[in-house]
Amino acid sequence: VESRKEEEKLGIPRCNDLYLLYLNRGSLRLNNGMAMAMAKEALLDLEAADSLRAKPDAVILQNLARAREVNGLYAASDRDYTVAISMTSNEVSPFWLRAALVKFQLGDT
Repeated sequence: VESRKEEEKLGIPRCNDLYLLYLNRGSLRLNNGMAMAMAKEALLDLEAADSLRAKPDAVILQNLARAREVNGLYAASDRDYTVAISMTSNEVSPFWLRAALVKFQLGDT
């Protein structure tokens, strides 16, 4: 965040699509065959994408929820899944099943 402020002071234009790079890299790391080995890196990338986007984005939240789930952060994962479902409630998506499994893990049945 401070480096971004420094860049803005110097007049360096900020890339508004930087969040997409983090989203793509985080998604690739998350869906790699060795998911457990790269799960923490995926979580960091997806958290960066979420903060750079600065507004709720269903695709980011779905991937962020999955990364948190893989890292054992079930309560945070449940919150992200809930927001993502509320944003896409007019279409049934496969990630809803994962959201249900997280709720089961938390004992919220």
